[in-house]
Amino acid sequence: EYDKAIISFQSAIELNDQFADAYRGLGISYFYSEQYEEAKIHFQKARELFLKQNNPKAVNEIQSYLINIP
Repeated sequence: EYDKAIISFQSAIELNDQFADAYRGLGISYFYSEQYEEAKIHFQKARELFLKQNNPKAVNEIQSYLINIP
């Protein structure tokens, strides 16, 4: 299930590399697939984009995932 989501989010990023929600979705998909290094990379990119968008709620959500990566 997460594999399909990963493919979809990657396709979205290919269309728009500034799509913060797609990076967040990739991070979540990798997180729950226990691919923590990939999750971390995509969460960090999502956080960077959400900061530029001045979206503190999304930044806080990303932080909560990042602190739970083993």
